[in-house]
Amino acid sequence: MAVSVPKQNDYLYQPSVPWVRDLVDDVINPWREKALNHPFIQAVSAGQVSREALARTHSEVLWVVTSFPEIIAALASRCPKYDHEMKTKLLLNAYEEHSHPRLLANLINALGGDGDRILNDNEWTYEPTDWAWHTKAWMDTCAYHLPWNEALAGTAVGVEAIVPTIFYPIMQALRTHYGLTDEELTWHEIHAGEVEQEHGNEGLRLLEKYVDPNDTALVNRCRRAVDRTMKSQAQEFLDMAWAFANQK
Repeated sequence: MAVSVPKQNDYLYQPSVPWVRDLVDDVINPWREKALNHPFIQAVSAGQVSREALARTHSEVLWVVTSFPEIIAALASRCPKYDHEMKTKLLLNAYEEHSHPRLLANLINALGGDGDRILNDNEWTYEPTDWAWHTKAWMDTCAYHLPWNEALAGTAVGVEAIVPTIFYPIMQALRTHYGLTDEELTWHEIHAGEVEQEHGNEGLRLLEKYVDPNDTALVNRCRRAVDRTMKSQAQEFLDMAWAFANQK
C-alpha cells in the first residue's frame, strides 16, 4: 500500500527559454516524481527504515559532499570573467558549503553512526560504496573537465534542482518517526528548503543565459548532464539506501 509522502509546493523556476522549459518538463520533473515513488522514500516516510540504515545512507552522502566547497569554488573560477554577480554568488555558495559537512556529520551521529570518522578521515580509511565513488568522480569531471556551461548543468541543476525533492520527505520522517530535533536536522533544513531550491533555480537561469539555444550539440550535452546526475540521485542513490534498509 502506497504511503502518503510529504511534498513541498513546487519550487522550480519556470523558464522562458523553450529548451530549458523542456528540460524541466521532460527530464527534471519526471526524475522528481520517480524519486517520490521510490520504495525507500515510501518506507522512510512510514518510519520503517532502521536508524542504522539511515546513518549509513547519510554517511555515503557525507563522503561525497566533503568535496563540494572545492567543486563550487572551481565552477566559480571558471565562470565568465565579467559576470561579477554570478561569480560572487558561486563563491558565496562555496563558502556556505564549507560548513555543511559538519552539519551532516552531526545528523549521522544523532542517528547512532560515526559522522566524525568520515569528516576527519585524513588517512582515507573509510571505504565508500560504488554510488559514492561514481558520484564524486562525476562531480570532479563536471567541475574540472567539462565546458563551464555543461558543468553547470551537471552540478547546479543536476544536483540542486532535485535534492530538495528527495530530502524533504526524509527530513519530515526523521522529525516525526525518529525524534530528531530541529538542530540535528539543520543540514536537511538547508538542503530541503529555500537555500537549495534557489541554488537549483539559479542554475536554470544560468543555462538560459549561457547556452545558445541554436547550438544543438551543447543543448543536448547539457540536457544529458542533468539527466545523468539526476539518475544518480533519484535512482542509484535511493537504490543504495533501499539496499541498506533491507540488509539483515
